[in-house]
Parts: sequence; C-alpha cells; structure tokens
Amino acid sequence: MRFVLGSPGILEIEQSVADALVRAMEIILEMVSVEQKFAIVMENFLELEQEIASSVLRDAYFSAQSAQEFFDVKQACNRRTMNLLAAARLYRDQAGSHVKVFFPGDEARRDELEACFSRQYDENLSYRVMEALRNHAQHRDLPIHGLTMGSRWLDAQQPTAQLEFNAAINIIIRELEDGPKFKKAVLSELRGVANEKGAIDIRPMIKTYVQCLAVVHEHFRSMTDPDLNRAFDLVAEWSAKYVAACPSSDQSSAAVGWQYADGTRRRIAYLNDEQIAQLKILRARTRSNVNLAKRFVTTSAYER
Repeated sequence: MRFVLGSPGILEIEQSVADALVRAMEIILEMVSVEQKFAIVMENFLELEQEIASSVLRDAYFSAQSAQEFFDVKQACNRRTMNLLAAARLYRDQAGSHVKVFFPGDEARRDELEACFSRQYDENLSYRVMEALRNHAQHRDLPIHGLTMGSRWLDAQQPTAQLEFNAAINIIIRELEDGPKFKKAVLSELRGVANEKGAIDIRPMIKTYVQCLAVVHEHFRSMTDPDLNRAFDLVAEWSAKYVAACPSSDQSSAAVGWQYADGTRRRIAYLNDEQIAQLKILRARTRSNVNLAKRFVTTSAYER
C-alpha cells in the first residue's frame, strides 16, 4: 500500500512475499551504504588531485608564490590527504559488517573479503605505506611533510620547446622515524625508494592505494551482485503488480505493511525507487577504477 493520507491503495500479498520484499529492500539499502562509502573515498581522492593540480596551474600562470601561499597549499594537501585516509579507513573497517548483512551467519564470505584486503596489503607497498601513514597521522603527526613545486623545459633545443610545471607532495623518512608507532618493516621498505634527501613523492602511492580499494570493492560487488539483482527484480515485479492492481495509485510512497481489522496500518519497509535509482547512479560512476594507477591528467594540447 501507499503510506499516505487518504485512500492508500491496497494490494494484499502472502506473508512469504512480504518477507521477501522486506529482505530485498534491506539488501538494496545496505548496498547503498556500501556504495556511498566507496564514493566518499573516490571524492576525497579527486579533491586531493584537484588541490595539487590547482596549485600547479597557479604556479604556471601567476607570479611566484609567497611563503604563506606555499604553506597554505601544503596545509590544504594535508587536509585532503587526511580526509582520504579517514574515508578509506571507514570503508575498510565497515566492509565486514556489510558482508554480514548480505550473508548472515556465513563467516566464510566475510573471510573471503578479508582475504581480498590482505592480498592487497601483501602485494602492494603502496597499500602498506598508506595504512601505516594513516596510523601515523592518527597518533603522531600530519601525513604530508613537504611540498615541492618546479618546472622543466621539454625539448629545450627545439623552437617548439615547452615549459612543464609540476608539484610533488612528499613524506620524509626522518619525520617518520620520529614517530615511534610507524611500522618499522614499512619504514625499512620506504628507505629503499626514497631519494638522496630521504623524501618520497607520495602521489603515485596514494593513487595505487585507492586502486587497491577499488579492486576490493569490485570483489565485494561480485560477491553480492546475485542477491542484489534478485532484490532489484523482486521489487520491480511487485511494484508493477501494485500499480496494475491499484490503477489510481502510483509507486510513490508504496510500502509493505500490515493493515489491522480496525483499519490502522503499520509500515514494514518502503519500496523506495529513489534509493534504487541512487544506487545505480553510484555504481555507474565508480565502475572502472581497478586501473586507476595507470591514469594521469595533463593540460598539454595534442593534435588530433
């Protein structure tokens, strides 16, 4: 029925159908929550990338920045990085509880997702570094220690030479050594990739870390898609049956509920088509990020 004032338009259904519809909406809403959290990870990553790109553009087209402007850029990059690390940790910590909703009582499926996270950790230095850096940022200090901005001539001897501007956000080994809680094994690995000053441009590692989370997210989707697609189909089927049975009503505010002998009603679950639409949009926006580390953005003009 529709849970609105006036005539609600009622279609009587079996208890088993009601239970299946309630479960279907539980699955759909749970997946909305998962996709929202992953979208927040991606949006924070995008904001960090935009922050860096914006600073490079200003450096290229405006006069030299003051010390305060340089500090402001570094501060903004720290803020964006901390936001990303916090969002990634939220996604990581809550993924297991979402699996439990999809597969109640099936610990093997939760272990399967945990194994996927573990593989990303074991196989990717970037993942290990960012996890350790998040812990460092939580307990000790800001994650970004230095900002480097510069330029170089491309094909300097040619009449078509171009001046390329760039920026790097750095972590510095010395700063991490001062944090007693930074994981020693990861610190040892970082020493092997640092430059002669002990600095590392963290941008490629951040991108690879987000890609690792995208790989896990794709695995989560593959695990849950059969149940989710059945939920979509069931809700669509009974929404259509409701509209056909109650032509004066539409699906707006339609819900599964009880109607008692005295005419009072109790809602159990909305058949929320807006949430379904939102879920499909979220999934479409973030469906191809497993190759994120291979992508880069440039403002260079190319002849087509």
